Amino acid sequence: LERSLEPLSSLDVILIPVSSRHPKAIDSNIIKLAAISSNIVTTQDFETVDEGLKYSLEICSGRDLILATGSLSVVGEVSEVLNHIAPEIYPNLP
Repeated sequence: LERSLEPLSSLDVILIPVSSRHPKAIDSNIIKLAAISSNIVTTQDFETVDEGLKYSLEICSGRDLILATGSLSVVGEVSEVLNHIAPEIYPNLP
């Protein structure tokens, strides 16, 4: 995970760790710890993408860029929130 975060360490970023609802998603706390060990400024971790996105919108200013990345699941969940789409739920998956 640290290797995936490496490109961010040279940028002026604030990482907002979130957990996707996909069954194979990495827990947001694990992402937070990896970011901290990579010397990336990190906020609290969020249990859902929705919570993390709302927080990012609260703290950003006019010229800030919000980049949702990590997996297609995270990007899809951000799209659901921004476009007011009902969440895709996986009831038959663990």
